[in-house]
Parts: sequence; C-alpha cells; structure tokens
Amino acid sequence: MNFQFQILTGYAYGALQPGVILKARHVPDAANQLSENLAVFLENLPPPEQDVVSVHTDAGLDDDHLLVRLVQAVHLVGLECGDLRLTPILWTRVDDAVQVYVPTLSPKLIIWAFKTIVENLEARSDPMTANIQAEFMDQIMQKSLRLLPSGTNARSLIDSAAARRMPFYIFDRKHIVFGYGAGSHVMSSSITDRESGIGVTLAKSKAATNRYLRLSGFPVTKQAMVRSFEDVKLFAETNGFPIVLKPTAEEQGRGVTTYIQSLDEAKKALTDLRKTYKHLLVEQHYHGDGYRVYVLDGQVVRVRKLSAAAVTGDGTSTIKQLIDVENANPMRSASDSALKK
Repeated sequence: MNFQFQILTGYAYGALQPGVILKARHVPDAANQLSENLAVFLENLPPPEQDVVSVHTDAGLDDDHLLVRLVQAVHLVGLECGDLRLTPILWTRVDDAVQVYVPTLSPKLIIWAFKTIVENLEARSDPMTANIQAEFMDQIMQKSLRLLPSGTNARSLIDSAAARRMPFYIFDRKHIVFGYGAGSHVMSSSITDRESGIGVTLAKSKAATNRYLRLSGFPVTKQAMVRSFEDVKLFAETNGFPIVLKPTAEEQGRGVTTYIQSLDEAKKALTDLRKTYKHLLVEQHYHGDGYRVYVLDGQVVRVRKLSAAAVTGDGTSTIKQLIDVENANPMRSASDSALKK
C-alpha cells in the first residue's frame, strides 16, 4: 500500500474548512489481517454524533473495501476527539490512484490518526480487546488535545460561522480568523480582537477582578490571598464559616472548593489544592444562583443561569440508572464540551 497526503488550508477556493487529500495506491481488495482488525475496531467505536455522507461509490469502492474502512475509522476517531466535518467526505479516481478528501479542523490530526491506526492494526495478530481499544483511543484523544483548536467555544463558533457561510482560518490552536481581509476578526475562545487588553489581564486574576469591582462600587465577597494555613485560619476566625478556597487564575470552576465549614475541612482542601496550584484565595461563601452574562459591544445579549449537574426521578429507575442515561449524552464525552460525566 502506498499513501500520500496533501493539506488544504480551507481559507480559499470556497472551502468551508481545512482538509486533507489522501491519495492511495495498491490497496488490496482481498481481506487481510488489517481489514479483519479494522472490522473489530469499527464495531467497538461509538456511533457518530454527526452523520456525514461519504460517497466512496464515486471511486467504485464498496462498503467492505479496506480503504473505505480505514477512512471510516479515521472519520469516527476524529469525531470522537472533537473534530468537525462541515461537508461530506469526497472520493474520486485519478488514473491508478483513489483520492479521498476529508474535511477537518486539524489536517495534522487526520494524517496522524490514519498512520497510527494503520501501524497499530496492521501488525496485530489478534483483534483489539475492548480494554486495549479504550487505552488506544485515550492515547489518540490526548494527542488530539494538542492538535485541535483549544477551548470549549471554538467548535460552537466554527459551527455558527459555517451556518452563515462565513469563511474561517485556524491560525493556531488558540486563534481563529473569521472572515476575509479588512472585514475579518480574530477570536481566542470567547475573546475577540476588540477586547480591552487591560480587561483581559484583570479578568485572568480573581484577586484583581475582586479589587477592581470593589473599587467600581460593586458588592463583592471578602477575600484574602493564602500563603499558609494560618491565613485561612485567621480569615475564618475573622469572617466566620462557611468559606471557599480557589486558585487565583483558573477557569470553569476548576479547583474551586465551596462550603468549607471547619478548619479540618479547610486544611484538607488546602493540602489537596496545593498539589496543583501555587497561588490560592480564601473568601466568604455565599448561597445563591450563579449567572453567566454575555456582553457584546457594551450590550448584554444573553444571560444564562448556571445549573449544577442533576437527574430527575421517573418513579422507576434508580439514581445510578438515571445518571448512566445522562452520562450517555454525547455532550458529556465530547472533548470540546464544558459538560463532564
């Protein structure tokens, strides 16, 4: 077998997204070890959240052809990692070669996944067990985090741009350019090229944000930096329990320990947080609802109430069964989602 790859940026020729052209020659028609292993591998992959037409019949290939199964495996693995196909996978024949066009958010991911799947399955004398395949998929997903656009908002923004036929260009993992030329804008997650640099800097520090909001007249919780457990103890003795411990610079609630009601609980939480974070804050705990406010050009365009993960009884199922159903939601396993199991 002989494979060649060509990367397309997707920012020209009317393409909605980047892509990879795979040119394959001398792919065997008869079943072999690789095709048998691929069949088992595909059976154990979850069904795609996104159904994309793959017109391999245009190249004269049937569903069981080795190349069709290889591309299908790469397609499903990519989607499982958080990739996105905005147009179908296209097939054609050019002389003695089959050409496959695979739209993707990361050409490097598609090429790497293709080579990795071939290398791992071609040499196996026995099909992968479910556990081995789970470990293999975990390795691929970890690699994909370094190859796909980062942040939970990237895929939503790209989806929205595609729906409006707006061209985009993945400049690097953190920055995406939407539009052309002078009319284009650069975004990094939800941060646009029109954001205040000072505002972004302040927002990256929970301590600086608290001080600035207080200076501007907003009611904020009492807060103090934590250098040692004595700081936590003094704060609790002065302001009372419950208290909260959190990193000074983190996102999406990571590392936040709420409703700490005793010094013993505080000491354990502090010990655990110190394993990951160097700079910590202690503050008063307040009960109430949390809201996320979206502001665009100085105008509030959306307000969303933040709700904790929960299940509602149906009179029949156990709590575990209800949790299993909720965890089966594809959004709770997608690499680009803020939802977790």
